[in-house]
Amino acid sequence: MPIRISSVDEGAFQILLDRQSALDIGAFAVDGADISPGIAIPSDGDPRIDHALQGFFFTCGPDHIRHPEPIDGDPDGRLFPLHGSLCGTPVSRTEMADTDDVPNCFAETRVTLADGGEALFERRWAISGDASEVTLFDRVTNIGQTAFAPMLMYHMNIGGWLCGAETMISGDMFPDGPRHWLFGEGRAPISACRLARPPPMAGRK
Repeated sequence: MPIRISSVDEGAFQILLDRQSALDIGAFAVDGADISPGIAIPSDGDPRIDHALQGFFFTCGPDHIRHPEPIDGDPDGRLFPLHGSLCGTPVSRTEMADTDDVPNCFAETRVTLADGGEALFERRWAISGDASEVTLFDRVTNIGQTAFAPMLMYHMNIGGWLCGAETMISGDMFPDGPRHWLFGEGRAPISACRLARPPPMAGRK
């Protein structure tokens, strides 16, 4: 069963946290309408990615972020999974709590990495007392025998049927101001992966 977190104003929004995929957000219902894409997604044949991609928010990592490539020295010719080993990994422990009247949920996920290592992924979701903000805290700990370079990549997916010609997106990643949600070249332009904020200018610390 998913974990449900609701705003203080009952009915304003509900978040369903997915125990089968590192406590990602499986569904995000606003005024009763789920804005996640559901099954209307492209598939590359990886069932873990297919599961995670249906939700509103999912996390890639912590061991590898790029398209599938051979694992160095692997005798069976296995590939690194697309964007890491975390997607589609069930949580090993969850805990619900109310801290200072702020509802929050904690989870631990033990991740077997593609190269044989192991990591502990700890996650906490919290909703502010006035339900104006949802906060995410993540921590990755290497609990294996070999070092690895941890990386996390976060995806937020919105069902395209909810967006029209007037729909715009904005944020620090668009320094020139809001832009249309569809952009790019070709017959089917899409809103591709963007950094959460612009990279620092060269030479600036």
